[in-house]
Amino acid sequence: MKKRIASILTATAVLLSIPASAFAYTPLQTQLSSIITPLAHDEWSFVVSGEDEVTFDYSKSDGVNLRVWLGDDERAGMELLVYDPNGNLFASGNSTSRTDYQVKLETKPKIEGTYKIKVVVNDGGGPYWISLAARSY
Repeated sequence: MKKRIASILTATAVLLSIPASAFAYTPLQTQLSSIITPLAHDEWSFVVSGEDEVTFDYSKSDGVNLRVWLGDDERAGMELLVYDPNGNLFASGNSTSRTDYQVKLETKPKIEGTYKIKVVVNDGGGPYWISLAARSY
């Protein structure tokens, strides 16, 4: 049991470092000053059983692009669904062995508001550890 917990914690620590580098931001440099644009950026790491969801607030002032990333830490196979503020499916992807159990969606939202990000475990089971991040830029 201790060995499994240590393995899970080690894998989680390694995988949590991935979103940080994948979502790295370097401020725009100008001759007169350095401009830092505030970005909406949320990260979650939690256990999912069957399905779970989080929300992400998007405003056009945050940027025109939206990136959502899922790390299927336990390689269970999951579906990532993003719904717009009207409840319509906006983007989706699957974590499989072909995608190294990760999903990265890059989209251009047209509606401001609260987006729902849903994770569904393919086998309906769990609990499984996942890492999830969303950023507008």
